[in-house]
Amino acid sequence: MLGFAVILTGCSQGVDEAVADLDGGNAGVGGQTSTVSMSLSRASAYEFASAGIERFTVFIYKVERRGTTLYKEAVVDVSNPVIEYEFPLGETYQTFAVANASSITDKEACETAMLHLDTSDGNVWLASPVRFATDKSVTSVSLELRRVVSRITFTAAENDTPDGQALLASQTDFDRVDITFKNVASSYLVSKLQAQLTDITLSADAASQYSATLYTFETRTANVNGALDLTYYKGGNVVNTSASELDVNTPYGSGSAYTLKVPVTDINYVADAWARSGMPALTVSISDL
Repeated sequence: MLGFAVILTGCSQGVDEAVADLDGGNAGVGGQTSTVSMSLSRASAYEFASAGIERFTVFIYKVERRGTTLYKEAVVDVSNPVIEYEFPLGETYQTFAVANASSITDKEACETAMLHLDTSDGNVWLASPVRFATDKSVTSVSLELRRVVSRITFTAAENDTPDGQALLASQTDFDRVDITFKNVASSYLVSKLQAQLTDITLSADAASQYSATLYTFETRTANVNGALDLTYYKGGNVVNTSASELDVNTPYGSGSAYTLKVPVTDINYVADAWARSGMPALTVSISDL
């Protein structure tokens, strides 16, 4: 089991800087305290080493009658061996840890803490909230961080073959495709482990070989399938649009790479109005991220 050590220094607004204790003192029942150590799980340590992650942030909240309040926030170097916190005796706390989030908002309470990612380049790890009591029955807490992000790549199916690539390069019916990725997420509510669904539109053209990629938080707990809307342009004018969504037929899971392929040069899809029976064939392949 790999542990970690941390020194709390200064105050910070960012995810990757440590802040000082927020409790104003550690005296508990009768002035007594309880020491709790926290350790990064072996699996998490291995994944971090593989991904080049060097540090993560721990958030600890004091559980009160009407919710939680932020008690400690600290950045942890994964190479350090041990962390031990001294808490007031006889209280209850909740903790989670996160790595690589672009930012965390509303972190003053565990119930409202929201992770955010850069959808153009993002990988976020999260240890789900764990509750523990400082009654000396708990002496250690293991932090199991898992990747909560997936990558989605849209690409023209023609890229799979030389003939198709040539057709894609020589076609003159359109010069841009806007892809609206539906039911994706750049925000994630920690307390419910739930993505906040939204739609994100990216453009693809000949320079990108009609491909586009984004990252999304896992959407499996929302239980809503991913989908695409396509809009073709030429010279800034709309040539055609999809009459209905192209269903991915699955929510986006964590730690997966989704490749979504559509034959964008099929003349039936460029020259004619789309109907459900005439939608471009969407092929979905899934692999590990």
